[in-house]
Parts: sequence; C-alpha cells; structure tokens
Amino acid sequence: MASRYLTGLPALIVLTIFPVCISTQPESRKDDTVQMDNRTWSRRTTKQPEIVYSKMVPSNQAFHAWDERIEIATIPVSISDDTINSFQLRRKYELFKDCPTGRWNVLEYETDLVIYEFEHQKCDPYEHRLVVMQRKENRGILFVYRSRKYLGEEQLKHWIEIGKKAHLWNR
Repeated sequence: MASRYLTGLPALIVLTIFPVCISTQPESRKDDTVQMDNRTWSRRTTKQPEIVYSKMVPSNQAFHAWDERIEIATIPVSISDDTINSFQLRRKYELFKDCPTGRWNVLEYETDLVIYEFEHQKCDPYEHRLVVMQRKENRGILFVYRSRKYLGEEQLKHWIEIGKKAHLWNR
C-alpha cells in the first residue's frame, strides 16, 4: 500500500530529503562494493516495489560519517516535464531553507536533463552538492554527489559525466 504513495515527485522528494527514514525489510537491502573513480566505494541499495535507492561512500568512510557521498534513485514510473521542473524548484526552496547563504547554480537545463549545484556557503557543515536529474525511457533517475570539500570546475565535469550514466547502476 505504501508504494502507491511513493511515485513521481513525492518519491523523489522523500528519497532526497528523508533517505534515513526509509525502512525496509532486510531482504530488500543489499550491501556491496563498486569500483568508480579509481576507488572502491561501499554501496547500500534498498529496493521498494517502484524505487531503487543506493547510497555510496568511499570504502574508507562510514555511511554516517562521510566526506564524499553518492545517492542514486531510480523511479520506474512516468516522469513528466512538470515533475522534473517542480522537483528542481522544490529542492531549491528546501536547500535555501536549510542554508539561506547557500549558492544555487543551474549548470544545464534540457527537457530530459537538469543539472544543478548547491554550495552550502557559510553553513555548517560545509557541503558542495551536484545533482543530475534525468528522464530515461520515461522513468526518473536522480544522481546526487555530495562533498564536504569545494568542487572545482574539472571535478564538477567529472561527476556530471558519472551522474549522466547513473541509469546503468540501479537496475
């Protein structure tokens, strides 16, 4: 019954705002490692009837104490143009609510792809967040790279390219 409420825009909001609050049965969670960025990352994946959500940290870090973190959500339901735009605007509002001195910057905006960054300036803890939202085959794919360190232009480009391939990871 809960899965009918976790579709489209509400599901994306729940997954990016309350990832800690999602409770799953042990059989719906899988822990493994992946090779990415010339490093080993610990990955924790949970599957709901309509959502696959993974979070990853470098293997030398803990999920609760990280310097870098990746979150990927796959929503295999129809995502409309309005859903993508509404989600982006809602996240902007929520990020500024948490950190009014932050910096929001849309890096790319197309029909099926939105890329933005949010830098928690003068907020504790510091965080530089890069988000790639895309629609592939009418489903939503959300990739979030979070770093406790400033990301330069080359690093942003690197993580954008990885984020654009996120649809290959959560199947």
